[in-house]
Amino acid sequence: DVPFNASIDENARRSLIGQDSENIYYLLMITLKDDIYSGPLLSDLSNIVFSINKPFSLNMAINLDVGSASTFYEDGFHIAELSSIGSLICIR
Repeated sequence: DVPFNASIDENARRSLIGQDSENIYYLLMITLKDDIYSGPLLSDLSNIVFSINKPFSLNMAINLDVGSASTFYEDGFHIAELSSIGSLICIR
């Protein structure tokens, strides 16, 4: 278990798995509005994720911590990885 060090926190896009109160799971990628390759500070992530209330509200979330190797595909929408990915989670 590595403790969080706020002094080295940086803006980066974040990939998460979240669960709502009905046990429905969501894959999320949190980015900046004008830059899909950047996102919030890790220290701000829980406040952002748990303030979402539409179209769903999460009661649990796990940061996947994949950083620049994260990618997202859904119905023709794609956010490309910045570096090669080592593994892939697919949900159909």
